[in-house]
Amino acid sequence: MKAIPQKTYTAQPPLFLGRGSGGGFFNQCYRIMCGLYRVFWYPFLPYNPRPEAILDPPEPKTKLSKETLAQCEKIYERTETTRKFVEEKARATFGIVSFLAPLIGAGFVFLLTQSDKREATYTIALVLTTISGFLLLLAFISIARAVGVKEHMDLLLDSVLEKDQFRNYDAARYARGLLYCASWNGGMNAHVAQFVRGGHILISLSVLFAFAGSIPLGMTYAETARAEAHHHDDLAKSDPVADQVAFLHRDLAAMHADLQNLERQGAEKGDVGFTFSQCK
Repeated sequence: MKAIPQKTYTAQPPLFLGRGSGGGFFNQCYRIMCGLYRVFWYPFLPYNPRPEAILDPPEPKTKLSKETLAQCEKIYERTETTRKFVEEKARATFGIVSFLAPLIGAGFVFLLTQSDKREATYTIALVLTTISGFLLLLAFISIARAVGVKEHMDLLLDSVLEKDQFRNYDAARYARGLLYCASWNGGMNAHVAQFVRGGHILISLSVLFAFAGSIPLGMTYAETARAEAHHHDDLAKSDPVADQVAFLHRDLAAMHADLQNLERQGAEKGDVGFTFSQCK
């Protein structure tokens, strides 16, 4: 697909599928499927306490100007702003996980308390809820690794002191230190952002499966409520006094039959004494 010619210096939002530089619907689906496996790998990424080795900033050949020094400071401050943004995003995502976990847990508890577990709706709801809980667990692991304390590079006492003596101010040394710290912290920011990105996608998938599982879960709840309603209706229609009288009547009938059997056996043996007919 041909790229759209540039018409303005201001970046425009993406166009509809098939009209922008992102390609059509099938191209987008292919990109999502190719990168989906990485999402499940994010929670298990080996955490490296230090980023990959970086080059030391070069020594300036000329004296640094104030503008160049100010630019180096802004680059360092930009990495600090990015770090705070990623950490705040990770903490907000952790709150979302803490909110969703009890809801999915309540769905598990409800499903496990059902007596009729042979229905198809119960099986579907249990499978979808299990997948949702597993994805939420992976998201929790990913976010927990993101909110953990990470190492941070900064210019501290060693940049001012050397062998119990103060260093002479050197603008070039100061600028090189800022750039080195900015590069080092930028690598760590990208590493933490991987955990946050994976947590976001896993939470989204967990919500989708939880929503899909809520449909058969609601059907199971409706069936249970209907069965309980019929049971309560049957209890309400029955009369406890009448049930007790019927129970006593059955016992008296059984006793009457037993006495008749005893009278018959005594008559057959020729026993003299009172009979059941005399007791009437």
